Amino acid sequence: MIPWRPSCSLENLLERGRVLGVIRDFFRKKNVLEVQTSILAHYGVTEPTIASFKTNSGHYLQTSPEFQMKRLMAAGAPSIYQICPAFRQGEEGRSHNPEFVILEWYRLGFDSRQLIVEVTELVDLILGGCDYQYCTVGQLLETEFDLDVYGDSDLRVAEVARDQGLDNVTGRSDGVDFLIANALQRLPFERVFVTEFPVDQAALAKTQQLEKNVVADRFELVIKGVEIANGYHELTDADELQRRMDIDNRERHELGLPMMAQDPFLLESMRQGLPACAGVAVGLDRLLAIAGDHESLNAVMAFPFDRV
Repeated sequence: MIPWRPSCSLENLLERGRVLGVIRDFFRKKNVLEVQTSILAHYGVTEPTIASFKTNSGHYLQTSPEFQMKRLMAAGAPSIYQICPAFRQGEEGRSHNPEFVILEWYRLGFDSRQLIVEVTELVDLILGGCDYQYCTVGQLLETEFDLDVYGDSDLRVAEVARDQGLDNVTGRSDGVDFLIANALQRLPFERVFVTEFPVDQAALAKTQQLEKNVVADRFELVIKGVEIANGYHELTDADELQRRMDIDNRERHELGLPMMAQDPFLLESMRQGLPACAGVAVGLDRLLAIAGDHESLNAVMAFPFDRV
C-alpha cells in the first residue's frame, strides 16, 4: 500500500504551528524583520562537505538562505530572520532529510558571544530552561582523542580519524569534522556550546588571534548529541571569502567533486560593504524533534523524503 498519509501526527503538526508562532513573536519583540529570499538560484556553495541539488536549468536549490540574506544587509536592511526550506543532497537519516526547514537570522553589531545569548533565549522558550555547558573544539578533541587540533599534523589527524572508524580520510577538514561529530555524541551534557573552531573550519566566519592560536570565531549548539545551531561572527572581507572559495574548489578537484562557481552577487555585495554582524542557522526540524522527545525527524515533518 502506498504510504500517502503524513508521517507525523496531527498533534505534532499543531505543535509545529504553535512553535512557529512563538519564534515569530520572539523576533517581533526584538524588532528583527522577517524576510523571504529565493529558493532557486544561479549559484550554490563551494564547501566540499555540502552537496547541492542542481536542476536541469543549471540552477541550484539553496542549502541555506545565507548568501541572499547577506546581500539584503549589504543593501541596508536591519537585523533580519527567515524561516524557509533548505536542501542538501545525500543527507538522509534519523536527524537528516534532503529537504529541511532552517531558521536563520543576522544581527547588526552583534558578535558571537551576544548571539549565543540570543540563541539561548530562543531555545529556552521552545525547550524550557536548562543549564548550558561551554567548551572549545581544542578541549573537546584533546579530552576525547588526545589530539591537539590546532597544532598536530594532518597525518596525526588522519590517523586518529581512522582509529575512530573513518576508513577514507580525504583531508584534514574531513577528519576534523568526523572527530568533532563523534566527540559531540559522547558529551554527558544536554546542551553544549562548542567554540574556537580551527581556522580550516571557519567557513564564512571571522578568525581571531587568541593567546596561542588563531581560531574561527564560530560556535555550534549541540543538544543531546545533535547539532542544532551553527553561528558565526560574520566575515565581511570579500577578498578573504574569495580566497577561501578558491581553497574549497581546489579541495573539490582533489576529491573528484564538481567545481562550484563563486557567487558574484555575494562577493560584490561584500565589496560594497557588508556591515559588522553575527548570524546563525538553526535546524528547526531537529529542534522540534528534541522538544517532543522524538527519535526521528519523521515525527515532526508532514512528508519526509520517502513520502514525496
